[in-house]
Amino acid sequence: MLGPLNLNVPKGEHLVLLGPSGSGKSLFLEILCGFAWTDSGSVVLNGEEILGLRPDKRKVGLVMQHPALFPHLTVAQNIAYSLRANGISGKYLKNEVLYLAEKCKVDHLLQRNPESLSGGEIQRVSIARTLAAKPKLLLLDEPLSSLDVQLRDELRNFIRELKEEDIPVLHVTHDPEEAIRLADRVGVMHEGKIVQLGDPVAVMRNPSNPFVAKMSGTKNYFKASIIPGKSEAETNIGKVGKLNFKFTGTADSTVGFLLIDENQIFISIEKPVTSSLNVFEGTINEINRMHSGTEITVDIGVNIISRITDESFIRMQLFTGMTCWIAFKATAVRYIC
Repeated sequence: MLGPLNLNVPKGEHLVLLGPSGSGKSLFLEILCGFAWTDSGSVVLNGEEILGLRPDKRKVGLVMQHPALFPHLTVAQNIAYSLRANGISGKYLKNEVLYLAEKCKVDHLLQRNPESLSGGEIQRVSIARTLAAKPKLLLLDEPLSSLDVQLRDELRNFIRELKEEDIPVLHVTHDPEEAIRLADRVGVMHEGKIVQLGDPVAVMRNPSNPFVAKMSGTKNYFKASIIPGKSEAETNIGKVGKLNFKFTGTADSTVGFLLIDENQIFISIEKPVTSSLNVFEGTINEINRMHSGTEITVDIGVNIISRITDESFIRMQLFTGMTCWIAFKATAVRYIC
């Protein structure tokens, strides 16, 4: 079930909807472009109600996860398809195809057939073909999820450049990194509804509930019994199993969730001398080298993840099975109910 949804995408904005499979993201795009129907609601584009129009009359462009280029046409012919369908020919057609091909960085592929293209090249051609139709709204349905890491980075940079076209972009994905790198605003979808909407950094750092925390890539969140401090100046205690996590702020319930920023959890091989209120001894049970930093999973009674620099990882010579200490301030812990 989808909705209720109330969403406005201004001209030139890149809005990303983040959510898992089955949350309604793709269905929402299908309704917008006319491939699926809804019994109620309204879709207004540039002041015009388009919900009752056929897909080809809506001026909405859709780029899918697995775009279907016409296999019997060259790249140039694929890009030119909608132009020819609208009666455009001659020099203007040739110039427009070349302009879009150059913009999408596929001008060296114009005489190639789709079967000879890489995944990233296919997506670029698909976007060029979509832009040729002069859409007033561009929909991107998981455009990067089927690509390898290098192609994903290249196409992400290209999609960022689409802002020059000043077309509103509505982009759905399940990847929080993709959302935070591309979005002007991000909305998190759950069971057909947008449960949080706002600035990407604000949403990722301040999730409003445990579902948003999970979708935003928060590594450490725990259900806890809460013992509130006697005043806002005193720390609260969140009991997770036999552990007591101390945190600041208002705690207005006896149960809730604690979110701990992995970037503010410090690791040492000896018990630290620190002002941090949360200090625990544990055992390293997993090490993941990332493209930026290293994630260390430490068992302190629960598994907790710290992200440290590669330099720190090498300096401390950490390894799985090693005993270590973690420390984090009360301000590194957020409470949500």
